[in-house]
Amino acid sequence: MNKKQLIAVYSYFISSNALNAKDVVVDAGGALVLMGMREKTSDIDVVTTSAIFNRFKDAGYPTRIFPATGTHAAVEVVAATDLIDLHLHTSRRIHRVCTDGVWHESAEDVLAFKLSLNRPKDQNDIAALKYYVSSKLGDDISIPEELV
Repeated sequence: MNKKQLIAVYSYFISSNALNAKDVVVDAGGALVLMGMREKTSDIDVVTTSAIFNRFKDAGYPTRIFPATGTHAAVEVVAATDLIDLHLHTSRRIHRVCTDGVWHESAEDVLAFKLSLNRPKDQNDIAALKYYVSSKLGDDISIPEELV
């Protein structure tokens, strides 16, 4: 989904479930779409509070567990919709930004997360995030077209 679609899906999810948007924060690929570093994403990963996470889990929404890796513990995810996965908020990242009414994790936090995973599929995102963060710090570096 592109940025316009992501905003629509997120907004509908927030309003139809009477959620506080500040408690449902877009992460990873969705955040990259919102910041203009990607054209699209296949789903919306969000970090949320334990109350919201457990509300959906206890209501019987499907869950799955991503196994532990060398740098991360196992992670349980609740599929709140076909397009939105809920992840329990951890204290590792706390910087939130609002773009077009959608709360998402900061570029610095997404970069730190992607670097910690350092998967082959994340390398273009890591490069784009490094350019983005550098430009925010005043280096005035634009993102190369091939990384968008």
